[in-house]
Order: sequence, then structure tokens, then C-alpha cells
Amino acid sequence: MNPALAQWLPVIVMLLAIMFGLFYNNKRLDDFKDLMRAEIDKAKLEMRLEQHASEKRILEAMSEMKAEIRADLQGIDRRLQRLEAPLVRS
Repeated sequence: MNPALAQWLPVIVMLLAIMFGLFYNNKRLDDFKDLMRAEIDKAKLEMRLEQHASEKRILEAMSEMKAEIRADLQGIDRRLQRLEAPLVRS
């Protein structure tokens, strides 16, 4: 074996191992990045659905409150009409 080759052979093998390791690690990082991106998208979708549901509940509660207020106002209006009725007749 050539002495120059024998001297550089461990270095060449080590550099090839490092390059393979970097490529393999980069591939694993890409896979991890894809998994994280999918998890983040899933979490965003769940948050949007939850926000939509809570907005829907808020709108329903507001609608119920409006109906209650409208009924209270109608009751007050009827009471006022009853109180004003004797004044209008005389």
C-alpha cells in the first residue's frame, strides 16, 4: 500500500463518515421539521375550531340576552301604558 495513502486513509474515512452523518442528521431534522409543522397546523386548526365554537356560544348568549331585554322592555311598556291609561281617560 502506498505510504501517502495509508497516512491519509483514516482521515478520508473519517471525513466520509462525518459527511454521511451530516446528511443522515439533516434528513432526520427535515423529517422532524415536517412532523412539527403538521402538529402546529393541527393545533392551529383546533384553536380555530374552538374559537369558532366559543364565538358561536357568545352569539347565542347575546341573542338570549337580547330576547330577555326585549321581553323586559315590553313588560315595562305594558306597565307604563297601564299607569298612563287613567291619565289619558280623564
